[in-house]
Amino acid sequence: MAIGHTFKESLQKTLRMIHPSIKGFAPEMPVGRAMPKDLGAAMEVPSSNRIYAIAKIS
Repeated sequence: MAIGHTFKESLQKTLRMIHPSIKGFAPEMPVGRAMPKDLGAAMEVPSSNRIYAIAKIS
């Protein structure tokens, strides 16, 4: 099973494999999780939700 030819493909595949409800690099949180209210704090503190805060800001 290939990972991907580019970083973008690899990141998308990784995110989709984390949880079945995730579409990839998108600002939607997985089912059962809420988006942090303070996106700045979500960017500063390492957590599994940081990638969603990055997608929301970009």
